[in-house]
Formats: sequence, C-alpha cells, structure tokens
Amino acid sequence: ESGNSTHEHKRLVLEVVCSICSTPISLLELFTNYDCDNNAIDLYGKIVGALSKVAKGRMGLSDDPHSAPNKEELQLRSTGLQGLVHILTSLQTLLGPTTSHFGSIFKTPSGSSETLPEIEDKSEEKSSKYFDVRDNLVHQYSEKRKMEVELEKGFVRFNLNPKKGLAYFVSRGVLEHDSKSVAKFLHLHSERLDKAAIGDYLAKEREYQEGFCIKVLHEYVEQMDFTGMRFDEAIRHYLKGF
Repeated sequence: ESGNSTHEHKRLVLEVVCSICSTPISLLELFTNYDCDNNAIDLYGKIVGALSKVAKGRMGLSDDPHSAPNKEELQLRSTGLQGLVHILTSLQTLLGPTTSHFGSIFKTPSGSSETLPEIEDKSEEKSSKYFDVRDNLVHQYSEKRKMEVELEKGFVRFNLNPKKGLAYFVSRGVLEHDSKSVAKFLHLHSERLDKAAIGDYLAKEREYQEGFCIKVLHEYVEQMDFTGMRFDEAIRHYLKGF
C-alpha cells in the first residue's frame, strides 16, 4: 500500500500472497495460528482485506485504456481478484468430502501445539476427533472476537477515566490488579490508549489509591530499555509514552 513501492514490487508481493492463498493447508495454518490466537494479529483476515482493497483498486483509470498506469492498475486488480478466488477455492477444498487437508499443526492459546487429525470418510473415531478440533477452533476464534470487543470498550473507558477503565479490564479478566501487570498493559496497548490519560494516571499523588499509581509508575519505568541511550534520548524515550 506504500506509495513509494514500484509496480514490480507490488506485483511480486501479490504473486507470493496468491501462491499462499492457493494452498489450502497454508490458509488453515494461518487462521489457526494467528486469527485464533489471542496474542497474534488476524493475519488471515488482513490478507483477505488487503486483497479486497487491491481488487477494488486504489486509483481511477484514465481515458486511455492503453496507457502504462492503466495497464499496471488493471494488472494489480486482476491479481488481487485472483487471490480472492484462490481463497474461495481453497476453502471449498478444505470443506470438501476429503478432510486430509486438515493434517496441520496449530498453537493453542496456552502456546502448546496440537495436530489436526487426518481422517477418512469411513473412520467414525477419527471423524469424532476432527469435529472436536473443529469445535475447539471455533471456540478459540469466538473467544478472541469477544476479547477484542471487551478491549475496545475498555479503551474507551480508560481514555475517559483511567481508574474506571482499568477496573473494567480487571473485571473482565483482561489483566490482574497488580502494578506490574498494569504497567505491562500500558506499554502493550500504548498505541490505542490516550497518552494524556496514561500520563494523568501515572502522575497521581501518593495518596491516590493508596499509592498504587506510584507503584505502577515504578514498574512502567523498570520495563523500559534505555540501554545505549544518551541522557536526552532516554528522557525523550521516557516521555513519549505520555
């Protein structure tokens, strides 16, 4: 999506993505290892979204159908659409009568690995295992979607009132009510939390919440890495968080 990327670079990237999308097992592994993992980005969803944007086109076509920009834009759109077709074809393959494509390794939320069992149509035992794994994946994905909704609600609450926002996160089991966990949470979600709200919370006096905010501030600083920085660089690095 970078405006500095050349047409050739974009084309090559799209071809690689299309190659991945044409392999059913690759899509399955992307979905299970990323989109179903609470600690990972929705990589499969991002790929689908990116291909959709490319297929729609980011620029209008000129009146001259034979111009170089027109040809390049149409080529990118065609490749993006081809990627979406590959995804649909792969999904159809995965959902077909033969489920041997599901012999994949994926990480569970705890970080361990499970093997999706390969099954044959005549094996009731293996079919039962497959459906158990499938239901587990559906549950993981649903839980991640619920978690994202909870996070969005919590971010809004925090930006309006940090104390109430953190209390909301604790009540939903998103983080524990201890200074180390809160400090780590502030670092982890610094891009989605209002910096002024973070600064206001960390600057509370010692009497506020029995000094809890001061403890969070100390942990917040402890979790920062100032290695190799000059004093002025360290100060700027420290202050950019709020």
